Amino acid sequence: MNGVKCYPFCLVLGGVGALMASLAELTAKGDVSTVLRVREALTSLGISIEPIYVVLLFVIFGVVVTFAAQVRDLKKSIYSGASIITIFLTIIPNGLPPGVESGPQSVTSRASEQGLLFNLRGPEEALAQPSASEKGMGNVQVSLNPKDGKQISEAVLTVREPSNGRIVARSKFGSTPISFSQRAGKYLLVIEVEGYRTQTREINVVAGQTERLAVDLESTWRPLPLQRLFRKY
Repeated sequence: MNGVKCYPFCLVLGGVGALMASLAELTAKGDVSTVLRVREALTSLGISIEPIYVVLLFVIFGVVVTFAAQVRDLKKSIYSGASIITIFLTIIPNGLPPGVESGPQSVTSRASEQGLLFNLRGPEEALAQPSASEKGMGNVQVSLNPKDGKQISEAVLTVREPSNGRIVARSKFGSTPISFSQRAGKYLLVIEVEGYRTQTREINVVAGQTERLAVDLESTWRPLPLQRLFRKY
């Protein structure tokens, strides 16, 4: 197949490859996917967009890369577009969101040089943050109540700044009620549980006090990766 006949189709397949790679990685890697990490990097620059627009950006770049490489093979076009994930991985910051410090649910704790790390090991592990006994720290207790009565095996909690959605802390938990410590201030708390609609609540953490929150969970057919695509924070 010559270049003239292939080129339009190659560009389309380059975009398809970028789309497939973006959605597949978002499904497989969740919170640490390239799509969400690019979105967080843009947020830190003051650009707040939904993840779906990051995917569209990847598709556009997939077409551009395919065109720039002058790919004239249909199969190679898909791989060329999909390579945009690797390209963005090399340019976005390598840092991961910090974890929140839990109460008795925590199995282990581990601190980085900054005293904060993202939880990657398991649903019942929360990573170290400054102790709740330190000055300026308060507590947050969250009770999750599924309306279908099922037991929750894993929940992801993300603490964000209300002004721009920047991640302050994030961890996975394996039981409810969930307790963790956080520096005093006003935040958005995003609660994600597979099989249920994502919930966002405003919390006001007061030093030396406990903010208690009861959240009813509604079941949904939409998986978490799909919900993340269309959520602002």
